[in-house]
Amino acid sequence: MSTTPRKKVPAKIKKEARKLFESGMDMYDVAIELKLNINTLYNLSSKEGWEKGVLSELLYMKEQEILTEKIAERRVDRMETYRVLTKGVTDIAAASQTTLRNGKVILDMEGSIALANHAKAIQTNFMIEKELYGIMSPSQELELSVQRMKYEELKRKLDVSNNEGDIEL
Repeated sequence: MSTTPRKKVPAKIKKEARKLFESGMDMYDVAIELKLNINTLYNLSSKEGWEKGVLSELLYMKEQEILTEKIAERRVDRMETYRVLTKGVTDIAAASQTTLRNGKVILDMEGSIALANHAKAIQTNFMIEKELYGIMSPSQELELSVQRMKYEELKRKLDVSNNEGDIEL
């Protein structure tokens, strides 16, 4: 009785299967995706010590880092715009619309209403863009830095695994 030789799963497909499984995909879905026998995947995962979802947090943090960088770039531009706008309001107040009475700076009625409306519009727009561009309070920035430290730790662990030849991203 002769047996047929076993087909070995190529290393590239093993790495892809591990990456998918450790990023949170179910074993059945991985088997269907890569057209492998489910029992083969279970054997590989038990021999090599795969852990489901290990990379999902890392991938989430990487995605957040990319989004945060984009938002930070926009935030800097928007904050500079508001600095210019508020300087413009103070310049208007200091220049043409002011008069002196008894040593005090007084705005005429039309000028004071226009200046108040302009300042209110800037304030309202700033509050909206504060939400849009994620201008954060110090406690929110602290929370984000803690998440970044967790991300860096996961990244270091992944680099160690990559050096051993286990996983490729």
